[in-house]
Amino acid sequence: MKKLLLLTIALLCAVLPSRAQSLIFDDEFNETKLSSKWFALNVYSDVNSEEECYQPSQITVGGGHLTETAIAQSVTCNGHALHYKSGAVVWASPLTFLYGTVEFKAKFAGCIGCWPAVWLLGYLCQPSAPTIYNASTCNWPNPGADEIDITEILHSNFTSVNQQIHTASHNNGCSPSTADVSQNYHTYDLEWSTGLLKWYIDGELTCTIKQSYVPDHQMYLIMNLAVGGSGGSVTNATLLSGSSVKYVRVYQPPCTTIPCPYTAIQLPVNGHAAIQ
Repeated sequence: MKKLLLLTIALLCAVLPSRAQSLIFDDEFNETKLSSKWFALNVYSDVNSEEECYQPSQITVGGGHLTETAIAQSVTCNGHALHYKSGAVVWASPLTFLYGTVEFKAKFAGCIGCWPAVWLLGYLCQPSAPTIYNASTCNWPNPGADEIDITEILHSNFTSVNQQIHTASHNNGCSPSTADVSQNYHTYDLEWSTGLLKWYIDGELTCTIKQSYVPDHQMYLIMNLAVGGSGGSVTNATLLSGSSVKYVRVYQPPCTTIPCPYTAIQLPVNGHAAIQ
């Protein structure tokens, strides 16, 4: 029994992200409205031929959940005639971080033709207001505007998760098989350090990228529910299934060198930025 216990502990240590880190961001979604840490987007994304207008009405918060839903409704958004409304939240400017572990627990939308995702984007793209999708300085996917996809559900395949980076030189990634992500909650982790990315689902290591082109600058978090376009043809009857997130936490390890390679997170306080 003692040997079995030691083996179990060893296996857990091998697959679970280290928690010898400081919690630098936490949203448990226990309030009745979206925290000022986020922007609820109110804009057309104008990417991937998507068909949704992001609107705050498609975001609900309460009871320990943030929910993003899409509905079939004609709407004019930034001069574009669109067929759907949907939800997206991003970290409110200037909230960013460099290196650490992002963890969230979510059940993703099961709608056909939807494209739910949780991802990081370089600081040069961060919008300064909810009515902006990408800043004018965003030159995707060049340095400062590159991307790390923590979790993407592509082509309505709910038993495969896309884990990938997009840089000016590479688009490496993995697509591990999993249980249906639209039916149950799962815990997703991304460990990000110098030249190294590790993805986990429910504590199991599912993807590793160890390369010099791993992003090495501040990034911000996005959670969105895209509709149509590259996501595929939409089946409107399935839109009742939204994405639900129970929490988002970000940890950073202690510094072992001077100068410290980690950037302190920037948190908005009463609409203004404060360095923690």
